[in-house]
Amino acid sequence: MNTQAFGYARQFTDNAFKAQAALLKGFEQMAALQLKTFEAQAEQAGEFANEAFQAHDANSLRQLWDKGSKLHRAYLEQSISAGQDMLEIAQQTAQDVSALAVPPVIAAAPKKTASKAA
Repeated sequence: MNTQAFGYARQFTDNAFKAQAALLKGFEQMAALQLKTFEAQAEQAGEFANEAFQAHDANSLRQLWDKGSKLHRAYLEQSISAGQDMLEIAQQTAQDVSALAVPPVIAAAPKKTASKAA
């Protein structure tokens, strides 16, 4: 009985460690994706701000308005794409963790049967 209990405990801790590793990997991928998206948007915002500082007449301000609209659209597209990628990562992580949640299968010790003495 103790061997079986130790087997269950060992499998539980192994699966818990694997689940933690899978979750941390998923979080790491999501954080990297968010950082990449943020960096791209910050770079685009910097370029836009640079152009805004150089706008001095009405025509350049109109062009700036159009660029601002395009930039806003690009932000939305990047955010939606990142959100979809994060959803895929979350689904894969959930599948990896749920695969570890199967009940443990440990071979039971053979039962000793009393032989009938005739």
